[in-house]
Amino acid sequence: MAVRFFGQFLIEKGYLTMEQLARAVSLQESQNHRFGDLAVQMGLLSPEDVRHVIQAQRRIDLPFGETARYLGLIDESAVEKVLSAQKTNRLQLGEAAARLGFMTTEVVSRALEEFWAEEMSQAVSIPPLPPDLPHHAVVQALLGIVSRQIVRFVGQPVRYGQGERAGAEAIRWDGMGCRIRLTGSADGWLLFLVPSDLAARIAGQMLGLRPEELSSEMPEEGLKEFVNIVAGHWSSHDVHGEAGPDIGFPEMTSFPLSMESASGVLVPAHTPLQSFALGFFSVRKAG
Repeated sequence: MAVRFFGQFLIEKGYLTMEQLARAVSLQESQNHRFGDLAVQMGLLSPEDVRHVIQAQRRIDLPFGETARYLGLIDESAVEKVLSAQKTNRLQLGEAAARLGFMTTEVVSRALEEFWAEEMSQAVSIPPLPPDLPHHAVVQALLGIVSRQIVRFVGQPVRYGQGERAGAEAIRWDGMGCRIRLTGSADGWLLFLVPSDLAARIAGQMLGLRPEELSSEMPEEGLKEFVNIVAGHWSSHDVHGEAGPDIGFPEMTSFPLSMESASGVLVPAHTPLQSFALGFFSVRKAG
């Protein structure tokens, strides 16, 4: 299954005609200024700088602002100023359709709810895992989900070839969970978030702890072993793609997640066109 965008959904469900969608998209394009154009208007970049960044983006798979910063043409505070200006004046597709009188705001809200409900109903999941399942098998199951999600939403399998090897430096832990940076898709870097509650369960299992003995914090020793296992799995392959700076997660839509299972999202960090959520998955443990 390929990625389906909100505009496609509106056509499929009869909310908009092709002509109406084209007009709404055209209005969006006229209202939503590109980063480079805004930076020039704000006096932060010159037109020549913009051309230089665009050329660099052909070999550096980063958003415009990050590429400009990487090239030393702009600093982080300036990037934030431009991004803030973009957000302030950003027109969403549903808002454009409503402004043109094609949909009411109530209908737009309902359509968005239906769209995300359908997306989440396509969740990729695995059966409950036995409590005594070896932790290598648990990690392998999680990595299998990543590959299936890429195939399902991007429409192509993970490609292995000559390139940089993923290692422990590609894995970070914070309060949200364990971030695993992967390559393998034509869309660029992929980031796999293992939520904190699930990662804590896995780490606790490695230490032989029972579920009732786990706290909300990741057991440090278990985390190290978890990271080593995941890094070891990926470093055993030549991962296609070039190494890039550790630039973290893009902003992404928040989804209502089930409180009955550990859940998360898989996100391509920086694609040539945009960042978007690939999908939703859940992993449950029995007992």
